[in-house]
Amino acid sequence: MSEEVNLVERIEGHLSLDIDLERRDGRKIRLEIREGPRLFEGFLKGRDYNEIPFFASRICGFCPIVHNLSAIKALENAMNVSVNEQTLDFRRALNCMAKSVFILPSIVEKEHFLSSSHTVSVLLS
Repeated sequence: MSEEVNLVERIEGHLSLDIDLERRDGRKIRLEIREGPRLFEGFLKGRDYNEIPFFASRICGFCPIVHNLSAIKALENAMNVSVNEQTLDFRRALNCMAKSVFILPSIVEKEHFLSSSHTVSVLLS
């Protein structure tokens, strides 16, 4: 038996997932992103390091926070910078906030969580 998933939500571009459940040597799962190179590095080259997270966050409309934090972490790694615990806590809080915005609509079964009359009670519970 082989199943193919042609649409995966929350990814910009094209992605396919192929799962073969009948192989004798175990399952075979293949994930393929069918998007050509987008070469964003080109417009970041030569920029001041303070500008890179700003421009990186505009790469994708679905996940600007991820691109922003990834750029910041890459810069920290390149410059051998260690961040303190307060910064790590702030990043964790941002991560939780972003997840709640994307996951909460599914929990309250609304297209947008702010449209729910019981959003406040869900958020406070």
